[in-house]
Amino acid sequence: EEFFAQGDEEKALGMPVGMLNDRDKVNRPSSQHGFIKFLVAPLMVVSVKVLPPLHPLLSQLRKNMAHWRDVWVQDTPQLEPALLAQRDEDIADLAMEAERLAARAWSVANRLSSASVKGLGTVSETPEPQWS
Repeated sequence: EEFFAQGDEEKALGMPVGMLNDRDKVNRPSSQHGFIKFLVAPLMVVSVKVLPPLHPLLSQLRKNMAHWRDVWVQDTPQLEPALLAQRDEDIADLAMEAERLAARAWSVANRLSSASVKGLGTVSETPEPQWS
């Protein structure tokens, strides 16, 4: 809605309207899918790699992408099968990436736990490395 409000303002001022800001021309479900795929998902994947506790956000993002796909299907009278298959593949790819990152986080947690059990101490008990 924020992009559309900006587009409305641009129209009112007689300015050229940005490509994603024209509510009369943009297919909202399609633009949401692209926004998630090309901007939000890559950002979230990197964020979850660095901060595994953010993983539920990546799972929710996949649900959001599936929701916008469903809205797109409802709003589009004649779907191209290839486009629908691509949307489904994008959602499946995001789901697989989320599963891979969840398994990675679990593996790291197990290794840290195992190190603690073997008497190596926890991460917080490990002394700082001495740099020369």
